[in-house]
Amino acid sequence: MVSLVEAYQGGAIRDFERILRTHRAAIMGDTFISQYMQDLLANIRTQAGAAAAAQGVGGAGLVSGGARRAWAGLSVRMTP
Repeated sequence: MVSLVEAYQGGAIRDFERILRTHRAAIMGDTFISQYMQDLLANIRTQAGAAAAAQGVGGAGLVSGGARRAWAGLSVRMTP
């Protein structure tokens, strides 16, 4: 859980996604965290998008198509 928080606070979207994917059952088993996961995902995406915009990188350059599909799938599956 500490790694997930550190990735979130650092805006490390790829690390956040990897940790979430690897430890999904444990993370989503925490009712407090699972209740707020949609907001956390939206916030980290916003942070990553803002960082890319500041660097002049388009949103499409942030993640691969597979990662975008994974994020979309996570959004749907994580709704409590």
